[in-house]
Amino acid sequence: MTLPKLFIGSSTEGLTLAQGLRVGLSHDYDAHLWTEGIFRPSSIPIVDLAEATSKFEVAVFVFTPDDLVESRDKVSFAVRDNVLFELGLFMGLLGLQRTFFVVPRGEKDLHLPSDLHGVQPLEYIFDRGAHPTHMMGNAISELSMRKAAILATPKAYTRL
Repeated sequence: MTLPKLFIGSSTEGLTLAQGLRVGLSHDYDAHLWTEGIFRPSSIPIVDLAEATSKFEVAVFVFTPDDLVESRDKVSFAVRDNVLFELGLFMGLLGLQRTFFVVPRGEKDLHLPSDLHGVQPLEYIFDRGAHPTHMMGNAISELSMRKAAILATPKAYTRL
């Protein structure tokens, strides 16, 4: 049986969590990290990413509080800009029902763009001493249990 192909995006700092997600989803998805051949030598990253969307059925982005930003006189942690951009690219090409993001549970100070307010994220439990797959347990369970419903939703665009 061929498993549906799943793209996992993250920042470099979130790569360990992304690897944990990949391991946990390996029975239900053919999961690939952004570090695995997506970006070709001497190419343009945005072109590589756009082409990659046609190779995947589902995408998940691991949000980690990597940067400090000041917005409207408030300093907070934020997800890397490139990870947000890549989420938007996949949402636009795969569709909102096939593209997910995972946030740390209880992280109230994680700044997200206002356009993502109202979109229900998946969650992980950050615990420095825990194995990354265990931290991603909630997201793994949700994506595994909802696989049939996710795949029943048509892609937003079938080709570029």
